[in-house]
Amino acid sequence: MKPIGVKVPPLPTAILSGLLAAFAMGAARTMTSTEKLLEKNLALKAAGFTPLPGNGHWEVMESLKPALSGGLFFALAMGAGFGVFGFLVGRLASLLGHKAKIFLMAASTLPPIAALLGGETLLGATLAVVLLYSFRTASKAPPPEPARALALLISLLILASPLAVILSSTTGGFETVRNALVKSDTARGLSDFYYRWTLYPAESIKPLLARTQVTAFISPDLDERRANVIGAAFKKRNIYIVGDGDGADMIVKPSDETALLATKHFSVKLDTLSEAKIASGINSLSSISDDSKVLRRVTLYSLAVGFPLALFLSFAAFILWSMRGRRVPALILCAIVSVALGLFFRTPSDELAYLHSKAGAGELAEALSSPDPLYRLYGALGGMRYAEELSRELIAATADPVINVRYTSALALEDADTPEATERLREIIASKDDWYVKSRAFYALKS
Repeated sequence: MKPIGVKVPPLPTAILSGLLAAFAMGAARTMTSTEKLLEKNLALKAAGFTPLPGNGHWEVMESLKPALSGGLFFALAMGAGFGVFGFLVGRLASLLGHKAKIFLMAASTLPPIAALLGGETLLGATLAVVLLYSFRTASKAPPPEPARALALLISLLILASPLAVILSSTTGGFETVRNALVKSDTARGLSDFYYRWTLYPAESIKPLLARTQVTAFISPDLDERRANVIGAAFKKRNIYIVGDGDGADMIVKPSDETALLATKHFSVKLDTLSEAKIASGINSLSSISDDSKVLRRVTLYSLAVGFPLALFLSFAAFILWSMRGRRVPALILCAIVSVALGLFFRTPSDELAYLHSKAGAGELAEALSSPDPLYRLYGALGGMRYAEELSRELIAATADPVINVRYTSALALEDADTPEATERLREIIASKDDWYVKSRAFYALKS
């Protein structure tokens, strides 16, 4: 007697495999980078600097929350998209026959091989698991019925039609999605979650010079003259000298008459101690130690294409499944959902674009006091053009309950050359505010 089991369709299986594999990879990367970030924060604090994220975030950095948020970020940004890609290639193979199946399976190994050749072993292993498993699952299933496949394709196109609203908006695709979330009291939590937690996984894929508060430890074996010359060059590049090698992004060691700039696995020897050679050495070390070049590209493309495809395809398949094969009602429901999404993503883009680039100081001051968070956000964006005149309003807006308004107002104060603006930016950096807000205040103050 054959065992009775539950037959799971290949699409959810493929997407789930992508989500789980990418979650594991993202959690591991983010956990490692957050441990390093905590060491850096402790070293900066011991050296007398104000660390980021610092105050209000010590317990967070010691917890599993950054790792979990990093896992979720990579699961959605990368895993879902590659799971769907493997599924689509597998379904194509089930239609074309055995020889095509072998060819397409071999083609599915190209992204993992490219990642491995790029030196990113963990990414290569993750892509191999996702693509080969989702391909195998989809290719083993019976070929899709033409009528059902056509209904799924039409449903997908209907559900994806609101993308035209997003892409044609004068505020741009990303900003249109963000604006729709900000204007909605219900959906704003998604935007808050993104800005509250995204910097942790982002830190794990940044090259050395793009990291938050780049730090260096100068070995005590280096004589005072060379240490002073290199320290002065680092200061000009906004690189912080710390007294703990564990909290340093790079270590400076003596080498003959010059010095060696080193990370854990890479090093660059300085030919001379001229400012230009030191700057060149820092740039070279940042480039050769960057182990996330492929991952950044993969994540970007998958987030822009793969995630929306996975989302809409899953939704279309779910609607067709819930309607038990009744295709006309399913298509009508898809159309209703599409209209609702189109209305949700519609924002007064022309008015917002005007506030951003053309409105005068008086109009922007009025926008900054609006009860609508979207107008306050664009009041702050436009306020970058009138930072001096609107410094009082922008300072007040840095305490706004909406994180998007807070971080934009902090960044707008970059050109407000007043003691009050400088004091407020320092207060934000030392506060318990969200890391995203503190990072923008840090950038504004540094500039």
